[in-house]
Amino acid sequence: MCAAFRRELGKAAPPARSAPSPAHGRSGERTTNEPSPAPEFAAARRDLEEATHIAVRSGFRLHEADARLEWARLHLAEGDREKARESLARAATLVEETGYHRRDAALAALEAALRDVR
Repeated sequence: MCAAFRRELGKAAPPARSAPSPAHGRSGERTTNEPSPAPEFAAARRDLEEATHIAVRSGFRLHEADARLEWARLHLAEGDREKARESLARAATLVEETGYHRRDAALAALEAALRDVR
């Protein structure tokens, strides 16, 4: 983890764990009719919300690309192929725009996993 990212992580107060997710309004009540995410993935979801928030706020696009890849993996594990595709597309865009081709294999593996899921 780079020093600037650690500094930004230290500024994150309160942690995103207490913040509502994008499917929630300011009061924390659900604003969509989507089902609640599986409880076994709740901790992963909170961690990814926090990591994504810090990466976007700080302009750390490589970290954001990594977070988007993890979102795609999480959505795939939850069985939400559409959201997995959206996260993967955002990750692919970031990889291309930043030249972060170290993640090309991960992109290809997730693309293959999405093709294989029926």
